[in-house]
Amino acid sequence: DKDDKDKTLKKLLVRVYGENTEVLINREREEKLFNELGELGFGPRMYGLFGNGRLEQWYDNASTLLLHERKHCKKTCGTLAEMHSIRPKLCKDEESESSLWTIVDKWFDIASNVEFKDDNEKQTKYEQLNWENIPKQINLMKSIIPSDQNKNSVDTLFEFIIS
Repeated sequence: DKDDKDKTLKKLLVRVYGENTEVLINREREEKLFNELGELGFGPRMYGLFGNGRLEQWYDNASTLLLHERKHCKKTCGTLAEMHSIRPKLCKDEESESSLWTIVDKWFDIASNVEFKDDNEKQTKYEQLNWENIPKQINLMKSIIPSDQNKNSVDTLFEFIIS
């Protein structure tokens, strides 16, 4: 039967989570949100979960956007803004505040205290990072990226990106 053959020929993406990523990411919450957004058409569908990953819909025509290609920036930001305006069922009872800055701050706290005791080359590169400047950069982004805290519009963000 042709329908059965078409079903068996579908391509899947197997996403395997990185080691210790659950330190920053609530996987249970992420999987529920990912599934709902896929059902709404804002991303690939999720077909299944396994111990440290998931099976997702594959897009044949997908390509990576290069950050320096500003021609896509406005459309990408518009789509992201539309997606972020959705209130998924999971989040209806939660505060409307984004968890972005909570996660970024948590990442910085963890990353700024890493030691590579068994790898001198990594430790040397790590120590060359400007750890004093990173919080300044984070605060700059907090002041520019539209949020309830700064009342910026998407146009403010575009002005910053394009200038």
